[in-house]
Amino acid sequence: MNRMLMGILSLLLLGLNIANAQDKSQDNPHDKPYEWPDNQPKDCPFPESGEITKVVFTGRYANYTHADTWFPMWAADGNEYSPFTDGTVDGYMSVGHYTNMHKVYENKNHRTGQASMVGDDPISLKVTGLGSMSTNYDNFYPCASVIADGVWYYGHYDAFNNEGFFAGWRYSTDWNHFTEEQNYPWENKYWTSAYDVSDQARYFDFGAYTELEPEHIAVNAKTIYNAKTGYGWDKALTGDLVREHDVKTMKDFSYCDEDRTFKVDVKNGEYRVLLFIGDRGNVSRDKISISAEGDVKLNDINTTAGDPGKEVLPFEFKVTVDDGQLDLLFQDGGGEDPHWMVNALYVRPVTDDNFFDEKGKAKFRVPRAVVFGQDNNLSPDNKIYLVSHGYSTGTGTNNWANGDALYLCRVDEGISNVIDHTKYEFWSGSKWSSSVEDAGPILEWPDNLGGATITWNPGLKKYILVAHHNAKTGIENCVDEHRTIIMESDKITGPYKTIHYMTNWGPGSYFGNIPAKWISKDGKTAWLVIAANCWAEPANPQQCTYSCSMHEIKFVTSSDED
Repeated sequence: MNRMLMGILSLLLLGLNIANAQDKSQDNPHDKPYEWPDNQPKDCPFPESGEITKVVFTGRYANYTHADTWFPMWAADGNEYSPFTDGTVDGYMSVGHYTNMHKVYENKNHRTGQASMVGDDPISLKVTGLGSMSTNYDNFYPCASVIADGVWYYGHYDAFNNEGFFAGWRYSTDWNHFTEEQNYPWENKYWTSAYDVSDQARYFDFGAYTELEPEHIAVNAKTIYNAKTGYGWDKALTGDLVREHDVKTMKDFSYCDEDRTFKVDVKNGEYRVLLFIGDRGNVSRDKISISAEGDVKLNDINTTAGDPGKEVLPFEFKVTVDDGQLDLLFQDGGGEDPHWMVNALYVRPVTDDNFFDEKGKAKFRVPRAVVFGQDNNLSPDNKIYLVSHGYSTGTGTNNWANGDALYLCRVDEGISNVIDHTKYEFWSGSKWSSSVEDAGPILEWPDNLGGATITWNPGLKKYILVAHHNAKTGIENCVDEHRTIIMESDKITGPYKTIHYMTNWGPGSYFGNIPAKWISKDGKTAWLVIAANCWAEPANPQQCTYSCSMHEIKFVTSSDED
């Protein structure tokens, strides 16, 4: 398990005293205003602002929930709504990186959450969980979240795959309900999925149970491969079993005490394979191994009877097919149980999760919505804008937090536009272009820019940009030499100038953003929302916690200092 997830786990297991959703924020023993040192380094290529000279923290703050990835968006009903993940709201769990968390939490697949934030004073909000929904695969986390013209668009990206991309959207016009679902096609009564999925995607459900999830293909012990269907076993298996379980893909399975190969006809290319293996019948399974295209991918798989988090486990890997057929060899290595078994198999091209069809390393690695007031009503042209960090020319890691440059794109409001990548325009550096290949940075500092958000501040008539960058000492390190940079510009495309450059505030703050609802009329007071200290380092200042951590700030202008 990587360090970031170990920290999240530590926080949850320790039960730190962070306020629950229905409670007021914790009492603040350090409620006096403070200034964090402004430490802009000499090699920073951005000029300092002469109009907004610094940020001062008022000392007012609130911490809600045990989760991160909060980007509150102001809806027409007056409430804010936000994604969340890797933690709990009202005791309800959302974990995007499920494969590494299955040893602790109930087997509920990889999922990301959504919540409402009701109230006008950030100190006394009621934060209510609205459930969670499954993502395409392990490691898919929330990114761009925007409410515009009565539609909530909720985006995902491949977080811990350093070659990953923005995967696409799900959306809703009636989202203020508790909802959850677990299997493809990742839709329910209130939400529709618009992920980038090709016709090469295959979803197989093994066993004897006849009810299937939508788009799933039934396979049993006697489903022998034939060229017409393009899938099946090389030989018949021992049999199938059905257990009691609510999830259709988990309740049944096929099994065998001899080696067997499952064959799937696919186009040549690289594929992402996700397998579910386990038995809900109070039976432990052991020493299962799986090879793909002749290479061992999974070895010595063991499940534990009676433990909801260990009975059925997901396993994921990538494989390249160059002969038109994916071959998966299932074997059992002995042990107490002589059978291998399989519940479900998902096969998808790795290119599926690339909404903008980018070539090479992603520019739009982790898009975030530009905040334009309530229901996007302050957008200058009724468009939705996204800002993202991504690759330019650097040598660093293009991951969930770090990149080289910031890029900008836009699209007209409306579902048919937002979910269609061909409708987007990309800022080239001098004009808008219909080609993502033409995208040019609005800010560039190789190996030093990431995690950006932009909010339009109507009182100051400024675009306020918040960016972060983790230390170069490690991609999962949320603390050492962490930077939080606050900038301003008259235009969304820049040029941007630094207001305040903070090192080790938090000490590890990330995912900073400024919600529109709590910006004062004159624009000088706002609330900065972050998460911090994702692997349980001591807070500094103590107000920063792994939570929806909210901090009131004041923008000091040059006229204030005259």
